[in-house]
Amino acid sequence: MSNYLNLFVKNYIGNYAGLPIICWQAIALTLIDAIAGGIIFFLSIYFVTQLHFDIIVASTAISCYGIGTIIGGIVGGKLTDRISPQKISSISLAIRAMTILLLLKLKSPQLIMLDLFFMGIATYGFKTSNSVWMLNHCQHDGKLKLKTLNISRAVMNLGFGLAGIIIGFLPGADFNKIFYSSSIILFSGAIFLSLQENNPIIIKNQPMNETNKQENINKQYLYVILTCVFLIGLIVAQLGSTYPMYIKNSFPQLGIKAVSILFILDTFLIVFFQAPLVNRLNKQNSFFIASLGALSMGLGMLVLSLSFSFSLAILSCVIWTTGEMLFFPMAQLICYEKGAYDKKGNSMGVYQSIYAASTVLGPILGGYMFHFSNGNLIWYLCGILGLLCFIACNLPLISDNFFIGSNG
Repeated sequence: MSNYLNLFVKNYIGNYAGLPIICWQAIALTLIDAIAGGIIFFLSIYFVTQLHFDIIVASTAISCYGIGTIIGGIVGGKLTDRISPQKISSISLAIRAMTILLLLKLKSPQLIMLDLFFMGIATYGFKTSNSVWMLNHCQHDGKLKLKTLNISRAVMNLGFGLAGIIIGFLPGADFNKIFYSSSIILFSGAIFLSLQENNPIIIKNQPMNETNKQENINKQYLYVILTCVFLIGLIVAQLGSTYPMYIKNSFPQLGIKAVSILFILDTFLIVFFQAPLVNRLNKQNSFFIASLGALSMGLGMLVLSLSFSFSLAILSCVIWTTGEMLFFPMAQLICYEKGAYDKKGNSMGVYQSIYAASTVLGPILGGYMFHFSNGNLIWYLCGILGLLCFIACNLPLISDNFFIGSNG
């Protein structure tokens, strides 16, 4: 029995081994970013309870942050290609730190909206540039890139979970202390990156310029996966809007505890099983795995409409989270791999911006559907979107118009 346990532990640890030191540094920055950035989920409480904004003004302010993230992905990607990923990441972290500090002083709704707009730009500017910096140091090793993305995503969810614990559960949580602490953490990350600027990125075996035919094929790959990212983003957006209300209404005996249990389960599954699960699939076609992930996400939400007991809601969460673990690292890897050699930042930035746009639009669409019909209609639509993405992601595998690679 002990031999099996030792083998299991050894294999599990192996999912986190073999990354270059630069990748671990980028992953550490992802954790810092997630912990400090977790305050965005609690800002509406701060605006309403301490600044005494009404809910409409608070929601509008948060939407300004969302608009900033859309712009931040594109701007951050283009600047990453023209300057360097490290420098853009460092600048982005510094800007975010300053925008958080300004929240301590600003009281005007209009100035706070402007501040959150720039915070959104800096947030997705960092996400884009840090991802490029991290993946560039994986050279041309697709397996290593996928492992890095899996660990990064698990760490990001761990950071959000820690932020929730720090802000929501520790006694005596004070927003002034939270803002100061988040700023210090982000400034520290910015200083660290600025000190690393002399560490150049070296890509071995630089490929020759791509032919026009190959560039067109890669663009088709990107169009397919980016369309799916937008549609899946519409589903993900429900987790922060209609999903909590539906769960709370469906299980009144548990109330808000039901929502907390499911979100904790989602975070637990990603943190502990993201890397082991997806790393085992590294030899499979990326589009096929992404298609399974999209289908599982849609199916998980569809099962939610049948959840007459809380155990089915838990099953829905497990199916949904499994799909989330499969889809996002594969989609991100495809965007990086199929982007032009000198425009990796741009392709990753577009990925981030399209996802951000869907998370801004998703709550609005879901809110209207929830208001004018029952919540089940949303989950039926999510199931349809998951099926459409499953079909779209398999198009490169069945169409002669697409190049089929071993890890395409």
